[in-house]
Amino acid sequence: MKLNAQLAVLSACNTGKGKLLGGEGVLSLSRGFFYAGVPSVIMTLWAVEDRSGADLMTSFYKYLAEGKTKDEALRLAKVDYLKSSDQMRSHPHFWAAYMSIGNTTLLPV
Repeated sequence: MKLNAQLAVLSACNTGKGKLLGGEGVLSLSRGFFYAGVPSVIMTLWAVEDRSGADLMTSFYKYLAEGKTKDEALRLAKVDYLKSSDQMRSHPHFWAAYMSIGNTTLLPV
């Protein structure tokens, strides 16, 4: 399958988790998107909480729409989340699962 997309956002639990194969690395859901031609993926490394995930992704898309690069948009979304969180919800469990891999440049207009 060949996908015509510049970015895949896998905002679900454990989308970056997979089997580790020697010489291949981790075979996760994100790998399939790279094989299908998607140059950039946002994925999670563990189970994410619904509310914090929605807050992060809302902010992430806002920054993408403002013309930020993919990695900068994700970083700024995490900073916004931390600024608005109480002490318990600022624990990395709630926000640090998201990571950007692949091409991090601006999305084409």
